[in-house]
Amino acid sequence: PTQYYSPQAQSVLPLSSKNHVCVPIEYDEQIINILCCHPTPPVFDGEERRNAKRNHDELRLLVDIIDGADYLVSDQGQTSGINLQQPFVVMGDLNADPIDGDGIKAGIDALLNHPLIEKSVATGAKVPASLGGKYKRVYQKRNGKPDIWTHVSGLRLDYVLPSTHCHIQNSGVFWPDKKDPKRVWITNHSGKETSAAYSDHRLVWVDVTISK
Repeated sequence: PTQYYSPQAQSVLPLSSKNHVCVPIEYDEQIINILCCHPTPPVFDGEERRNAKRNHDELRLLVDIIDGADYLVSDQGQTSGINLQQPFVVMGDLNADPIDGDGIKAGIDALLNHPLIEKSVATGAKVPASLGGKYKRVYQKRNGKPDIWTHVSGLRLDYVLPSTHCHIQNSGVFWPDKKDPKRVWITNHSGKETSAAYSDHRLVWVDVTISK
């Protein structure tokens, strides 16, 4: 917001709060582009909503990289987005829930509903889910489904979003339920689920196959 940042600050403030990275990985004689970022949380700001707006714009940059927006210039001087002839996967802690939380929903909605993102894992029947999320007690009203939460505050913040080149086999969120012996991996010695014992986020995974 221009009313918050001075002209001097605006001239040097980067869009990426950490970075936006595209990593080409060669697998089985194919290149798969991994597009990663970790946008700023849309909180800890004031009425100007500088962090919410930055989070939105960092997500918009992901969409622009997929779309090959003409303003893009990488650190290596490349002036286009990713190669859309190759499969890609967007992944990261995006700090944006499409239903709850403080973010500007248009940012994450544009990514989840992008025509080149596999719909089934973004918004459909194969959205990563867990059996353990429903046991987490949260202290704010949430409208989203607990089985797709990836954060202990009751939000879906973490994503693995393959492109439509990929065939989704399975997906999940590592959040074991109370009967699963692996639950000890996210609890402390007293059996209590804490951020310090594991993390405040939960691991998201997606199994895919890619046709040559």
